[in-house]
Amino acid sequence: MTHTYNVVSAVWFGTIGIVRVRPDYGDDKFYIGSGHGHDAKKDEQHIAEWGMPFYPKTLENFFDTSK
Repeated sequence: MTHTYNVVSAVWFGTIGIVRVRPDYGDDKFYIGSGHGHDAKKDEQHIAEWGMPFYPKTLENFFDTSK
């Protein structure tokens, strides 16, 4: 039986997605990966299961426009 992840939000860049997963316990987790582009809900579940962990705070310096 396949586990269903509680995906609370997702952002898409073509077929590349970042999903936010809310586990039963602990803090939300973020994952980035690619989907097939045919069914957003299936792609979100695929990324939640197989995507790479994503840490939004790591991008703060990258997008810092005050420099």
